[in-house]
Amino acid sequence: GPCPEGHFCPEASRDGYAHRCGEGKTPNGNPREVYCPLGSPAPVPVSAGFYSIGGDPFTHPRQTPCEPGFYCSRGERLTCRRGTYGSGYGLSADWESLGKTTVETTSVDGDHLEEKHGVGDAETAFWCDGFCSKGHFCPEGASEPLPCTAGTFSNRTSLSSSAECETCPPGAFCTAGSLVPINCSAGSYAKDE
Repeated sequence: GPCPEGHFCPEASRDGYAHRCGEGKTPNGNPREVYCPLGSPAPVPVSAGFYSIGGDPFTHPRQTPCEPGFYCSRGERLTCRRGTYGSGYGLSADWESLGKTTVETTSVDGDHLEEKHGVGDAETAFWCDGFCSKGHFCPEGASEPLPCTAGTFSNRTSLSSSAECETCPPGAFCTAGSLVPINCSAGSYAKDE
């Protein structure tokens, strides 16, 4: 019969459960970077932008695309860090296709960041859509930047919570997503809240 899900059966196999999918040699030593659907003659590498699901850590029978707020690397789903966001499905950290072991990126403010693979916010911003923009904040796993609420503002990037937005000063007003407070014009006022 066909080899069971989560297992593979090379030629002349006598036992469908003899070879668990992620056990043994995988391309990068990670059992999640392969999956084995029903009838697999060998483990199948997980596609870029996907992660393996089902079974136990060594018997994943399926792959699924990374959801917004996450990016995928070698069959694992990783969360976009606080201060960054990921708006689309299938965001991928595919280092091999880029031929890179480090990533250099520039934030919206122009601050230069360099991080090694597997560490830090620069890598996450590179694989996710980027750093959270001014006037907005991005909690962990954000699929889009959220505006600072009316009455607050921010001219900084990479905020991770609404608490980091600054309160609008007296005599000025701030609409949702404001970068700077706007002074009240002559003949008008803003109440202190």
